[in-house]
Amino acid sequence: PVYDPLFALVVLGALIEGMRRGDRRWFILAGVVFSLSLYFWGTRLLAVVIIVLGLYYLLTERRRFWSNLGHWLAFTAVGLAIDLPLFVQFYSHPDDFLARMNQLGVFQTGHVARAAEPVRFLAEQFTRSILAFNVYPDTSPFYHPGIPLLRPVMATLLVVGIGYALWRWRRPPEFALLMLFLGAVVFGGMLLVTPPQANHYVIALPAVAIFMALGLVNVGQYLAGIWGGQGSRGAEGQIANPKSKIQNPKSARWQVAGTHHLPPATCYLLLAVTLLLAADDAGWYFGRYSPSRVFGDLNTEAAYFLGNRLGEVEPGAKVYFFGAPRIFSDFPSLRFLAGHLEWYNVAEPLTGQPEFITTGDRSIFVFLPERVNEAEYVAEVCPGERPAAVPRYNGEVLYYWLEAAGNCRP
Repeated sequence: PVYDPLFALVVLGALIEGMRRGDRRWFILAGVVFSLSLYFWGTRLLAVVIIVLGLYYLLTERRRFWSNLGHWLAFTAVGLAIDLPLFVQFYSHPDDFLARMNQLGVFQTGHVARAAEPVRFLAEQFTRSILAFNVYPDTSPFYHPGIPLLRPVMATLLVVGIGYALWRWRRPPEFALLMLFLGAVVFGGMLLVTPPQANHYVIALPAVAIFMALGLVNVGQYLAGIWGGQGSRGAEGQIANPKSKIQNPKSARWQVAGTHHLPPATCYLLLAVTLLLAADDAGWYFGRYSPSRVFGDLNTEAAYFLGNRLGEVEPGAKVYFFGAPRIFSDFPSLRFLAGHLEWYNVAEPLTGQPEFITTGDRSIFVFLPERVNEAEYVAEVCPGERPAAVPRYNGEVLYYWLEAAGNCRP
């Protein structure tokens, strides 16, 4: 779900700020948001990241961790209070908690067991997953643009930003973002079938966006050092501008990659580059991807266009839908776009004159291509009517439409 990134960013940010300030209110905020997010199902990965973050503080900042132990307990208590009904549900129905993992997991579905070399198989899974943004194209059934999840320039900035974060992994913000990204790679890609699938990486979007920003600023700082005739120490920016009065201030804990050391001209240039990249990406999506009419699958495409056409039909008409077993009238797009009409699913193929057709009303018969031969039996009840083909963008038939304005007989 698209709100998972917001939950992840708020929870991790609140925990880090709470540890820095020693303020219980930040922990309570994190506990409330995290606990509520579990009801939206998609943020269970965040629980793993939080545990790893807690272990990180325990191992690297032990004194601070123990001084904030009460705050961590408050965070846990808030979570237990809000999520108690959810825990009771999962305790009663344990299979529901890992339902999607049981359906898509490489261990649960037997992919690892069937692999000739399980270790090599998992290594390939990890490679395809971690390179989802810059090498391997998306394999999901709902998007599949034919390219990786990021375009080349943004993918390059992502790599630079991850390199910077790895260099400064001991800082809590960078560590948390790395764990969020790695968690999506492992649990959203490596351990699932046919990675990479775009919908499994949604929760990692905050980390990806921040890494790209870090990469852009680091590149800008490096170029500023060259143009200014000065050396550069990377994103710390300590000598990119030797005349600066501010040298790595401790107060700028959340400031992005030393931007306070960049000359104004470089900042304006980075802003222009950001806008150009955004415009280029929007141009690709709306100028190339959308006009290609790529839908999740053929059923979604058929339901969308059929639903739009039926949405213009006045209430009172009856739709006889010959879509089974591929599509039924309860398909979400059809319910949303044409739910005001009366539907009749013709589930079984006709072998003779249909007896379920009513007379006197406006009747609309919709046939998917594989069932259009049954139109001849409908013609016995509605004489003179022939189905009209409705083509796809590439000329193939999407569905057949036959409309009888009250001339059907029993």
